Amino acid sequence: MVTEVMRIMNEVESLTREVNQAAEPLALTSVVLAARRQLEEVIGLSTSSMLGVRSTESGWRVMVEMLERKAVPDSMDLLGIYEVHLDARGLLKDFTRRRLRRRQDLDGSLD
Repeated sequence: MVTEVMRIMNEVESLTREVNQAAEPLALTSVVLAARRQLEEVIGLSTSSMLGVRSTESGWRVMVEMLERKAVPDSMDLLGIYEVHLDARGLLKDFTRRRLRRRQDLDGSLD
């Protein structure tokens, strides 16, 4: 577990150096990877899917679906929808969990 955390931290540091050295605006793929890696590191959950990304005046807004709790069957997995804000360099500014849903639920409710 500690080895995995160290690996992730090294990847984030490497990505941060690349972002800081970049003279051009970030590519969309770099933004998505940065959001995913940094959020996984901070909250300790695995990414289920990337839901959307949009540039803003101050950086980037990324919507990420994280696996909150694994279940059997998979359709009962609990997923969290997170809104992540990155600055223009791709560094995590803040994040908020917007809602929870079961994988089987299409409308996002937990009834």
